[in-house]
Amino acid sequence: MVHPCLKNSRARAAEIELAAPDIRVSVQSLINNRDEAGNNLLQNNGYSPVRYYWRMEIKLTEAPATVYLPPGIQLRPFIRDEHAVAAWQADNEAFHDHWGSHDRTESTKAHACVEKRSTSLAVSRACLD
Repeated sequence: MVHPCLKNSRARAAEIELAAPDIRVSVQSLINNRDEAGNNLLQNNGYSPVRYYWRMEIKLTEAPATVYLPPGIQLRPFIRDEHAVAAWQADNEAFHDHWGSHDRTESTKAHACVEKRSTSLAVSRACLD
């Protein structure tokens, strides 16, 4: 028996696929690798891991070394109205060959790269040339 949540995801994917046969549809489930019950649920319903992501962090015990930028490059506070369009365009370019990536446009939440909950614009910087 398929879990109800997975059944709904599969049904929705099938609807999209039938509506647009030229579009590749996939079902994605992000889960912590240590979540044994979640992993078992997915594996018991025919899913298997195809990609792993790692989160990295560093705890600084002192101020980082001074960064010296090449001539002509400036680091400035990120100002949404001035930098958001260039940021999502750079995001599209940087990830165009990333697995499962697709270009975002203004009509498809173009500013997603600056609207993530994990993004703190108060401490973000724009590197400009």
